[in-house]
Amino acid sequence: MRGLQDSPQSLLAEDGCKCTIIFETANAVPLANTQANDPTTMTDNPFSTPQTTAAPSVANAVSELRHAAGDFAAATGAEAARLKERAVETASSFKATAAEKADHYKAVATDKVQHAKESAQHQWEETRVKAKEIHVTAEDYIRQNPTKAVLGALGIGFLIGLITRN
Repeated sequence: MRGLQDSPQSLLAEDGCKCTIIFETANAVPLANTQANDPTTMTDNPFSTPQTTAAPSVANAVSELRHAAGDFAAATGAEAARLKERAVETASSFKATAAEKADHYKAVATDKVQHAKESAQHQWEETRVKAKEIHVTAEDYIRQNPTKAVLGALGIGFLIGLITRN
């Protein structure tokens, strides 16, 4: 197993930004191989990749990190703008749907109120006609039987007087 060397490790993030991370070790132990410091002869570790460039300076690393952060900020800003636009579209769609539903329910309520009004008016007319028929019938009975009507009225008046006294 080879000892660790001071070398940059590059990672590729999901959004395509390249980030460089530098790992440094103080106790790097090379193998007994005489070519251990030659990065092109890494035959003993199948997972290592040959490094042919020297370690970048701190300034380069800072510059790359700033560049990666800028790319990430730009990508995040673009995604936020896209999400905001989608939210505005969804809100306007919701508003239009709510307006349609409100208009529909208003029309249905208006129809039901109109139907109830017509039904009540029809019932009122029927009740008025029946009351008029009862009035005419009672008037005819009183004209045909005046004595019975007067005695009946006296009896009803006497009962009402007794009830109101107590």
